[in-house]
Amino acid sequence: MPLRGYPYDASKLAPTAETQADLLADALETGDPAFIAHALRCIGRVTAKEHLTDQLRPADIAAMPLPVLLRLVRALGLAVTARTGNTGVAANDPGDPGPSKEHHLSAQAG
Repeated sequence: MPLRGYPYDASKLAPTAETQADLLADALETGDPAFIAHALRCIGRVTAKEHLTDQLRPADIAAMPLPVLLRLVRALGLAVTARTGNTGVAANDPGDPGPSKEHHLSAQAG
């Protein structure tokens, strides 16, 4: 018996600016262009700015210069920030390289 699928709109999971920021922050943290494009398209639908995001594809995100990405995020009412990251290594681990030099991008409601 074939499986039946139903339309699913992930934009319904991000109705507020805070949830949109969380969605984009998660996408940026993975660094996956497909996830970032999907998150931006969802946010575009929710904010009625889909004309900015409907045609985004992973290849567009991968090739997009950072200033363009920042302008797009700003146009969606969000901002991109940076914070220090955690390497995930336990502090008492002999392989611990010390304080992390890793930095992460995240999004916040603008």
